[in-house]
Amino acid sequence: MTVIIKTICWVLLFATCTSFADDKPAPRKSEPIAEKKKHDLKERELEDKIKHRAEQAAAAKADKEAQACQKAVEKIDESNRKIAEACRKGGLSGSSDCVTKAKQCAEQAGTSSYDALSSFAVMMGVPATALAGKEGPCPQMNGRDYFSEKDKITEEIKDLQEELNELNKERIADQDEFSQMMTDTEKELSEARETLNENKLQLERDSREQLVSFQNEQNQVKEIIRRKGDEVLELQGQLTQSHRDRARTLIMLSESAAKRKCIAELAKLQQEFVQLYPGANTTPATYIGKAKEKRQQLVAFYHSCMSDFDQQRIAVNEAARQRQDVLEKKIQNLRVVIDEAENTLNLSGTHMQEIEKASSERKNNAQQKVVDQTTQAQKKLQLAYSKLQETLKGHATKAASLNASLNRANQALLSLGPAPKSKSSEYTPSEAAGDIEAELNSIYRIKRSVVGSCAKQVRLIADEALESLEGSQ
Repeated sequence: MTVIIKTICWVLLFATCTSFADDKPAPRKSEPIAEKKKHDLKERELEDKIKHRAEQAAAAKADKEAQACQKAVEKIDESNRKIAEACRKGGLSGSSDCVTKAKQCAEQAGTSSYDALSSFAVMMGVPATALAGKEGPCPQMNGRDYFSEKDKITEEIKDLQEELNELNKERIADQDEFSQMMTDTEKELSEARETLNENKLQLERDSREQLVSFQNEQNQVKEIIRRKGDEVLELQGQLTQSHRDRARTLIMLSESAAKRKCIAELAKLQQEFVQLYPGANTTPATYIGKAKEKRQQLVAFYHSCMSDFDQQRIAVNEAARQRQDVLEKKIQNLRVVIDEAENTLNLSGTHMQEIEKASSERKNNAQQKVVDQTTQAQKKLQLAYSKLQETLKGHATKAASLNASLNRANQALLSLGPAPKSKSSEYTPSEAAGDIEAELNSIYRIKRSVVGSCAKQVRLIADEALESLEGSQ
């Protein structure tokens, strides 16, 4: 580029010098030599001035044209840079046909909307050309706005999906909790029924054992009553025999029997006295005296004999009474034992009835406890089920709202259009096309408006720039 500018400047300088040389006045031959020399000197000075001015004018013109060419070239370079900057901002800097692509996108923006199918392909990670054609759709947003909005929407979708997942986990947890509650409740009821059956069996075993014990106690008491009754009968027999023995003994010791025995003893003793006193030497007086004495002895013996019988009767009565008192006391004691045994028998019967009643009440209470527990469990499950239904209804409402938000977010993501190639792009390709078109028009204007000796070179530079930007038209 510097060589071209220098060439243009030399060309302009040569043309200016030639023009000034053609305009030099011719010398006058009729003047004197001095005048001629003076004239020649002035002429030379003039020529030098003209030449100097010509050179200055040529240099100025060349410089002006060089500056104009330089400015034109700089404008072309500036347009190239602006076009490159527009391509960069439009996300097309990596494309070899940036200008063409920008124009196409500008035409698409003016004639039709974006390709939603291709946008969906981009969102799903599939190349846009896979569904939208070889070239792919044009982005509708710049890279910064697009990816910022996409990140925002993607984060919103992620949050909504996480919230849906958490909501689903809560729903599953609530259902699992209710299922676990049902399982636990059924287990509790099953254990309660098993406990009830075990309690019933235990109560029945206790009842049987108590019945057996009661029957054994009753049999023992009955055996005691029987034995004590036998003892009473035996003692009554002994008492009766005691009365009989006393009666027999008293009969043997009756007054008449006593008199007979005493008189018999007295007669025997009298016979002994008769045998002792009769004799030759016994005088009547002596006999009478001795008889009187013997008579007194016999009377005393009789009275003594009768008194002995009285004492024997008293002793028999006393002994009989004492024996009878002992027997009656034993009989009385036995009757007390029998009465107590009979009372115990009666009380044990009442106690057995109370035991059976208590056992029946325990059975009924245990049965009622299971019934109440079952009723409470059913109420608890019904309440939990109603609560679960309300919770699931709330989950469903919230899930519907989240799904609607998720659908809106997905739709918003689709509505972003195709993704720009560059995340840092500030323009859409169609927006960049306006700047590109303006700079292309600027190059065209330079190409048309450039004049002077360097116009050809400037046009050549412009053509090269346009060809590199637009390709073969």
